[in-house]
Amino acid sequence: MDIEKYAEKFEALKRRGVRVSVDNRKKLIKEEREVEETGKPRVYSMKEEDIESNDAVDANHVKKDLLNYSLRDYDKWNSRGVEKETTTRSKNMKSDLQDLAKSTYDKDVKKLVTTAPGVSKPTLNSRGKIVANDDWRLIDKLASSLKRTARERHEELGKKWKAQHESSEVANYVNNKNKQFNAKLARQLRKTDD
Repeated sequence: MDIEKYAEKFEALKRRGVRVSVDNRKKLIKEEREVEETGKPRVYSMKEEDIESNDAVDANHVKKDLLNYSLRDYDKWNSRGVEKETTTRSKNMKSDLQDLAKSTYDKDVKKLVTTAPGVSKPTLNSRGKIVANDDWRLIDKLASSLKRTARERHEELGKKWKAQHESSEVANYVNNKNKQFNAKLARQLRKTDD
């Protein structure tokens, strides 16, 4: 019976803690709005305010907030949108690269010769372990082909990355068309300098 009382008290304390944190958050939001409007923080009294009156005041401030929407707020909102776009773009790029890696892996596996002369099938020993006599020439051939393809891919990605991040003159642009135009101008300037 004592455990039930303690459990009830614990639940009541948890509810009270949640209620207090919600009240604190509402007061914090209200104070932030007042600071934005007046530029001064509010001095609190020891009397507790009604939450219902706060809700009514908040409803009245919605129109004022929309009218007082500053350029700084717009920049914050806009930067959040850009961050969301870049994260979704990076997720899409990651999935595209994973698909590309899977398809190239499948192609490489198909290219491998499955039945080469002198290759024996693996057998099981008395303990149930696989015993395979590897042909070191085939292993070396596989390793060299994998190194070659990895080197080629690395060089291609390096060229693409360098092409994207090479020109510092194209750093300032408004949109993609402007970026392309600036890049074209930079190329023409380099040609005339050479």
